[in-house]
Amino acid sequence: MPKTSMIEFASSDGHIVQGYLAEPDSRSHAPAVVVIHEWWGLQEQIKKICDRYAEAGFRALGVDLYGGEVAKNAKRAGELMGSLDFKEAAISIVGGAVRFLKKGSGRVGVTGYCMGGAVTVLSAACVEGVDAAVAFYGLPDPKSYDSHKIAMPFMAHFANRDEWCTPEKAKAFIKALKSFNTNGQGWFYEADHAFCNDRRPEVYSPEAAAQAWERTITFFKDHLT
Repeated sequence: MPKTSMIEFASSDGHIVQGYLAEPDSRSHAPAVVVIHEWWGLQEQIKKICDRYAEAGFRALGVDLYGGEVAKNAKRAGELMGSLDFKEAAISIVGGAVRFLKKGSGRVGVTGYCMGGAVTVLSAACVEGVDAAVAFYGLPDPKSYDSHKIAMPFMAHFANRDEWCTPEKAKAFIKALKSFNTNGQGWFYEADHAFCNDRRPEVYSPEAAAQAWERTITFFKDHLT
């Protein structure tokens, strides 16, 4: 069983941020992954993903971008996401989490879902110390960052029936990424947006989620260990 706890760490601008840390029992200096939540906040589903990373041999830190709030409905989730500066969250909160994890791990990756996927892309482009990144069905405003700064191994998972992070935008992003990053790759699934969220049966795809998870774990083991 992984060791889990709620912790505090410092953001890059000196603020105190909460996070959920899951660590494997036997490897205190294991490679690490920052996990960035969906628009709902740092809910139990994201914490369970951190637990799964720990079971796979990684230290996993689920960061809280909302200061402790978890949205109870889509209206509030939209308000919280709409008030978040994605790029600032990447630089300050994800950057702080990477530095925190580097104290105990040689290499650190970043991953995230939906809104967290977009923040993952920004983290890959803007945060120092990220060794690999995996984004799930999320892309930021292309005007907000320089994609050519994504130089580390990068993987992304997209859904062919996604109306938020559309396949057209995703394919254009992956095409551009592969033009300059030989370790860039994208995977597309016959599924809906948020297909990895097992708390949303209307969109959850067990087959696609399992395949994306297997690819992600293999990718992180290849590039973080």
